[in-house]
Amino acid sequence: MKQRIETKTYTIEKKNPQHNQEWSWEEGPELREFIKRQAMTRLHEDIKLNKKVTDTEANVESKS
Repeated sequence: MKQRIETKTYTIEKKNPQHNQEWSWEEGPELREFIKRQAMTRLHEDIKLNKKVTDTEANVESKS
């Protein structure tokens, strides 16, 4: 099965249309897999950080 390479674009619209910017890149299966791994890593880090904050708040409340 052949994986497709897609061209993605993102346009930044400015107040003055002459200054609009268009960014484009090719997104293949390797890039999509990398983005997926990064998103999962970030999600796990956010969950761990949230748990630490919640545990710290609970610990402070129990000492009060």
